[in-house]
Amino acid sequence: LALKNIPYSSQVLVKSCKLVPVMVMGAIFGKKRYSAKEYLCVALICVGLVVFSMKKSSAANKKLMEPNLVLGYALCAVNLAFDGFTNAYQDKINSTYESTTSLDMMCWMNFWTGSLLCGYMFGASNVGAELVSFLVSHPKSMLDVLAFCLCGALGQLFIFLTINKFGALTLTLVTTT
Repeated sequence: LALKNIPYSSQVLVKSCKLVPVMVMGAIFGKKRYSAKEYLCVALICVGLVVFSMKKSSAANKKLMEPNLVLGYALCAVNLAFDGFTNAYQDKINSTYESTTSLDMMCWMNFWTGSLLCGYMFGASNVGAELVSFLVSHPKSMLDVLAFCLCGALGQLFIFLTINKFGALTLTLVTTT
């Protein structure tokens, strides 16, 4: 919803400057200290992205039927705040509980996410029943779903390994720029 209401150049800029909320939330919630070199690197990356995205794209802007810029930017700000908080909290968990492995983080995150989603899909909505009905009537699609899940799990292993070994700021740098 947020990305439907802002121009493409702004979408790229907002998602690419995710380093800033990760650092801010890390400092506020994780009590993490960053070096002057890290602040300078993040500032230079963000300035470079701003300069790069300054070029207007009339073709991309025409695709926005009825943009609501206030809504779009507000939702992007909320998204960045939650992303920053999540990364800061993952760093805090890693530093507080040093025996926590990347596999532990991945398994528990997926357990709670899956539990909440299953509760919603089968309890509060009809989506779960529709999903099961589709998979039963199209059994070949189960292989595609399984392949998708395995690829996602492999990607998550690398994500949580990067968080565990190098921290959330490095992960954000690797995944967004």
